[in-house]
Amino acid sequence: MEKDEIKKKKDDASNSKSSSETKKESVKKNNGDKDANVNSEETSDLKSQYEKLSQENDDLSNINQKQAEEIKELIEKVAKLEKEAAPKKELKEKVPEFGKTPSFGQKMVGINFNPSGLDEVGFSKNIFANAIDQIHDIRKVGTSPTQNGLCEQAVQACVVAQMLAVKAITWKD
Repeated sequence: MEKDEIKKKKDDASNSKSSSETKKESVKKNNGDKDANVNSEETSDLKSQYEKLSQENDDLSNINQKQAEEIKELIEKVAKLEKEAAPKKELKEKVPEFGKTPSFGQKMVGINFNPSGLDEVGFSKNIFANAIDQIHDIRKVGTSPTQNGLCEQAVQACVVAQMLAVKAITWKD
């Protein structure tokens, strides 16, 4: 009987050994599944982070491109304004300095009279003063009474046009 008991214990020990090995294999397999699930979740998280960062990068690229276009437009506008302002600077230099005698055209438009202080008024007055000076030069060398009469009327029309232009520039409703 002892032999049977010993044999039975051996069989039980070997069964429990194989059972524990089976359990170990099962645990390994389950852990492997858990690892696979964890790896799958990590991969999924990393993919979503990558997609998010990729989208943010695209958004920033679009913003940078839009800003570059806006900057280019602003530079073009500034260049255009500078080009338009160039004649104004040139004409402003023709305003007589204090103590210097103004030209006939400058006297006719009252070049130094600008109570509003607007640059546009000075610019307008300079344009008409130049036109009046040109007409006055023609009248000085003209020999025909008709030509002189036309010059006189043209000067008067320029003076009236200059006053109306200043009124339009300074008009407030």
